[in-house]
Amino acid sequence: MRELRVIGADLGVKVLMPSGVKGTRWLPHVLKALETFLKPGQFTAVYYHMDHLAGFSANADIAGRATKVKNSMEDATFVAYCQQTCSVALVNLASYFRGMRSSYHRQFAAFKNCW
Repeated sequence: MRELRVIGADLGVKVLMPSGVKGTRWLPHVLKALETFLKPGQFTAVYYHMDHLAGFSANADIAGRATKVKNSMEDATFVAYCQQTCSVALVNLASYFRGMRSSYHRQFAAFKNCW
């Protein structure tokens, strides 16, 4: 991660580290990670970091994964997929919270009727 921060400093970008995408709240985590990744300068910093790892990593496994990520990032459909996933996640998250709010109101109304 140190190399990523150095690359960000060279590009004049404060590199943001997204939270993990695993866990029980996976949709908000994926959304936060995608929003962070798609911010101006972040994509470029990650790309150069992957390029650095692909070329200079002593571990063949890390170099291979970095090469795969770098090649994926060079494909325009990858960026379009990230943006589309971010949009879908926002819509689903908003829908989820609308459902939670109406459920809360129903529970509150039922509780209020008990008095």
